Amino acid sequence: MPDASKAAVLPRARVVPRLLTDLDPETAKLIEDVTYDSKGRAVPKLFSKLAASKELRAMLNISNKEAPRDITQLSDQELIATLAQQAKELGVEIKLDYHFARQPPATETDGQGSQVIDNEGESNKR
Repeated sequence: MPDASKAAVLPRARVVPRLLTDLDPETAKLIEDVTYDSKGRAVPKLFSKLAASKELRAMLNISNKEAPRDITQLSDQELIATLAQQAKELGVEIKLDYHFARQPPATETDGQGSQVIDNEGESNKR
């Protein structure tokens, strides 16, 4: 049988959680929430790196399979519609047609590879 003097009950140390204000700032910002269990003990909930990563990817549109279309990928009709809408929002009057894409009339050549300049328009002005 064990000796009665050795069987004395040792006092149990009580663990008291530190206040969030007592923690250093680097440690305190890792804690998302503090809940209490059935015995009244504080249980800190840490931020989840996985959840934060998912949220960041969603905000920055990183995980989408299809990248957002930029202006270089728009068709001509979509580009003109976008420009017209922006001009309307800004209150700017703009003429959107394909005049810029029209080719000037072909000039005639003299048969030797040189161009013949048509001065017909200038002769009418005189």
